[in-house]
Amino acid sequence: MKRLLALAGLLLLTALITGCGTGSAKVQSPTASTPKSAPTSTSTVSTLQLASSSLPKGTVGSGYSLTLQATGGTAPYTWSVASGSLPVGLTLSTSGTISGTATSSGAFSFSVTVKDAESTPQAVTSALSLAVVAVSTTSTSAPTPTSTSTPVSVQALQLTSSTLTNGTVGIAYSARLSASGGTAPYNWSVASGSLPAGLALSPSGTISGTATSSGSFSFSVTVKDAESTPQAVTSALKLTIVAAPTTSATPPPVSTGSATFSAAYAAYIAANYGSAQGYTSANTYYVSATGSDSNSGSASSPWKTLSHAGSATPACALIMIGSGSWTSTSQVVSLSSSGTSTCHKAFVSQTYAGAAFSSTGDTGNGGAVFSLNGNYVDIAGIDISGTACAGMMPSGTYNNLVYNRVHDVAPNASGQASGYCGNGTGGGGIQFPGASTNTGQHSNVLNNVIWNIGYSGDVWTHGIYIVSQYQALQNNIIYNVSGGCIQAYHYPSNDVITNNVLVKCNWGYIVGAESGYAASNMTFNNNAMAGNVSNDIQECGASYCGVAMGSGNTYSNNDTSSTSAGNHLEGGTLVNNITSSPSFVDEASPASGGNFDVNSGSPLIGAGTSSNAPAADILGVSRQGTAVNIGAFQE
Repeated sequence: MKRLLALAGLLLLTALITGCGTGSAKVQSPTASTPKSAPTSTSTVSTLQLASSSLPKGTVGSGYSLTLQATGGTAPYTWSVASGSLPVGLTLSTSGTISGTATSSGAFSFSVTVKDAESTPQAVTSALSLAVVAVSTTSTSAPTPTSTSTPVSVQALQLTSSTLTNGTVGIAYSARLSASGGTAPYNWSVASGSLPAGLALSPSGTISGTATSSGSFSFSVTVKDAESTPQAVTSALKLTIVAAPTTSATPPPVSTGSATFSAAYAAYIAANYGSAQGYTSANTYYVSATGSDSNSGSASSPWKTLSHAGSATPACALIMIGSGSWTSTSQVVSLSSSGTSTCHKAFVSQTYAGAAFSSTGDTGNGGAVFSLNGNYVDIAGIDISGTACAGMMPSGTYNNLVYNRVHDVAPNASGQASGYCGNGTGGGGIQFPGASTNTGQHSNVLNNVIWNIGYSGDVWTHGIYIVSQYQALQNNIIYNVSGGCIQAYHYPSNDVITNNVLVKCNWGYIVGAESGYAASNMTFNNNAMAGNVSNDIQECGASYCGVAMGSGNTYSNNDTSSTSAGNHLEGGTLVNNITSSPSFVDEASPASGGNFDVNSGSPLIGAGTSSNAPAADILGVSRQGTAVNIGAFQE
């Protein structure tokens, strides 16, 4: 009888586990097979558009330089002349600059083509016209030896940069000065005073470097144009350098459920969304719950929706979201625009968890409160809740999800249709959909707090649910989830999961793969687990999910302290594992003020490994040069 009961329990657990994700996985032979080739990505890229529609006049014999502009697609762009001809003496470079010295006057019509950098590039062709005027001359009524021509009419040179963005000690700074009129190219120099120590002004007009001291620095710059008798303008500027944000080596207790993360979040914004990353006042836009999408998107005239902001801005854009609430009975946000590899499109709450998005009626199978289909996008500092299967559903690649709060997602089964996420289709606080092998590749999920996900009996809804390769999950706090705190299933490999807190879920961490694939080279280090029901670590291999685990999976320096759970490994080995109570300051729901920092004397202090540990903890406290803690907090 005992054997029959054990067998029945094993079969029940097998059915539960293999149902994880989209559809139900059948029990397969334990033999792993060769992975399939990855299907083509279905990530959405915004439409390429040529933004330059009119060109300024040129003058015979005078240098001309103008860079054409495009938006959308994927940078860098490649430019060419499609038909017609530029004025003699001018050329179009592949980077989009028309330059040279025209030798004849007239109106010249031509078309240019711009292509983006996608593997199947978008291309747009547009007609342009460039007028070149003759040199304006006057003479006396009768020729005499003293008769002279007037010089070419050139606009007065003006320095158009009047303010500079603040810099921070120890953080790379870059700001490009600008001028108009005269004849390009311009030459810049410091006329008087001094730039902050560590910064320099290049002849092309870029102030760059890393400031070493704080203060307010006044100086003057001179810009000269390229005329044979150059115009020169000198103007006074001021640049303020602020001190680097400091954090205590032993931070005070922090409530993970309140806005007491605000200082760490503010420091993160200052360090990651400034001029050094390509964000200036020229490409910063604003969204407010009280705004309107017919506004201009400025601080004083903000837009209403993130979807509009995403489509109305260039690829390199910082979209600041004011505090407020966006609610709907269906999906609240759907983003499909993309940034670039050198400058992400960033949607950033101005205050920690100040921008709140909640769905009260989206109970459809596979629904999400907040979906993200673009690539190279950052989502930072927002709050998400709702009755959908997923809080946030990112399907693009190279995205950063940082300092977000996701909670009370798919909270109960009452009134839900039979196709709800609890029937095996899957859901999660942050859920990467499992339809493709490249969904979420190279994405980072960092410093998020996730709690109250799913409902009792629903083991298919997880805290964070990843499905593919080369993802990093670090410094996250995940509490009270009906499925796994973290699940890696479908096509996972080469993912890094370190320094997370995983408490009161069905599994702390569950990992496996579909038939034809093998979960391999997964790194799971420095994670603190407590109070989980089934297992702290669950390898869903051949005996449970019908597909053998791959090789190269590592489990180092974790705390698996759930007394009733233990671990189930099918080939993996625990290294430097501990099973002691973590001694959290307050092991309670983040919503009620729980604090997952550790008390003095906790066995987690110094028990971690530096291998794949993030450089700083969830509050920005450095882990460099010290023994690394297990969990999200460093002492």
